[in-house]
Amino acid sequence: MEFICGAVIVFGIIGAIKNFFSGDSSSSSSSSSSSGNTYGGGRPSSNMSRFEVRAIQVMRGKNKDLRVISVEGRGLLPVTRTMEIQFITWAEDVTDDSNGEPIFCSISDFQHHENPTFQNVQNAGSLSPNQGYTDWVELGVAPLDALSFPRSGARNIRFYCYMTEKTAPSLRKGLVADSCNIRITNNDTGYKEWKDKRVEALTLSLRLGIAMAHADGDFARAEASAIKTWLKQRVERLDDDEQLAAKEKLNSAMTVAVSEAGARSLDVASAARLLRASPIKNASYDALELCTIIMAADGVIDQAEMRLLRMIGDQLGISAQDLQGLTDKHTPKATTLGGDGELSDELLVGLDAGLPPAEAKRKLREIFARYNSMLTTERDASKRQRYQDCIEAVARLRKKYG
Repeated sequence: MEFICGAVIVFGIIGAIKNFFSGDSSSSSSSSSSSGNTYGGGRPSSNMSRFEVRAIQVMRGKNKDLRVISVEGRGLLPVTRTMEIQFITWAEDVTDDSNGEPIFCSISDFQHHENPTFQNVQNAGSLSPNQGYTDWVELGVAPLDALSFPRSGARNIRFYCYMTEKTAPSLRKGLVADSCNIRITNNDTGYKEWKDKRVEALTLSLRLGIAMAHADGDFARAEASAIKTWLKQRVERLDDDEQLAAKEKLNSAMTVAVSEAGARSLDVASAARLLRASPIKNASYDALELCTIIMAADGVIDQAEMRLLRMIGDQLGISAQDLQGLTDKHTPKATTLGGDGELSDELLVGLDAGLPPAEAKRKLREIFARYNSMLTTERDASKRQRYQDCIEAVARLRKKYG
C-alpha cells in the first residue's frame, strides 16, 4: 500500500527522535483532565519534576460529540536560552507489533508534512531557562474519529511528544520528550484488514451471481463466461501481491456455490445481508450489477431471474429506481420472454404489482416520464428498443390499473 511506503519514510526520518525518548510512562488515565490550555512561559520552579506526558480520551466540540485524545504534559522544560517552542505529537499502534505500526489521519492539519501519518504541531510561545509546567497542560490533540489504525477492535496506542525550538520541520531537534500509552476501541475496519474485506465482498457477490445463474434452472455457458469476465476485472484491481491468493479463494468459493445452487441450498439472504454490511464502498451495487449482467447473458430474461433480482436488490437496500437503472443498462439486448411465457409488464418496468391502483397509476406516470426522457436522448438502437418496449408496457398497465 502507498500509505505504508509513506510511513517507512517518516519513521526513518524520526527514528533518531524515537531513540531520544528515554522513558515510557505508559499512563492511560481517563478520569482526570487538563488543568488548563495555556501554552508557553510555564512557571519557574527549582524543584520541578522531569518532563512527562499522559494521554486521555475526552469529548470536544459544541455538542461534545467529537472524540479526541488529549496528550498532556508537565515538568521542567530544559533550555539554556529564551526561545519560541513547539510541541510535536505523533503516535504508533503497538497492539500487534512492539516496534509500532503507523496511524494515519484524514485531516490535513493533523498530518505529517510529507505524508498522511498522524502528527500534531502545537505552538507553545516563548520559553526561558528554568521554566516548565507544574500542572498538566494539553500539548497535543488527536482527532480520534479521523484516525486510521491497522486493525479494528481494542488497540494499544503509544503517543510520543517532544519539545523543539520553533523552526522548519526539517530542522526540528528534540530538546525534551516522553511517551505514554492509551487503550482505545476502533470500530472501523483497519487499513490492514481491507484486502481481506475486498476479497470477502467479491466472494459474496459471486455467491449471489451463481444464485442468479441458477434461477431459471439452467446454468448456461454464457452465464459462466460472464461471471469469469467480471471476476477477472475485479481481481485485476487488487494489488499485485493479493491477486494469486484472491484467485485461489474465489475459485474455491465458486465450486462451493455452484454445488450449493445445484442442491438448492445456496443461502442468498445470508450473502446479501453480509454484503450489505460490508465496509467496501459500492459493494452492494457491484454485486447487483453482476446479477443483471448474468440475467441477460443468455439473451433471455426469465421471470424467476427478475423476481430474484428484485429480492436481492431489496435485501441489499438498493432503491427500486437504482435497480431498474442497472437492469436497463445491462439487459437491452435480452428478450423479455421466459420459459413460462411472456415477462409480465410489471416486472419489465419495475412496478410493484401489490400497489393500490391509485399508487400504481402515480408510479406509472413517473416510469413513463423516465423512459420517455431516456428514449429521446439514447442513440444505441438496442437500448432505444428496450425503452420503447417499456413505454408500451406502461401504456398497457395504465389500462390495467384504470
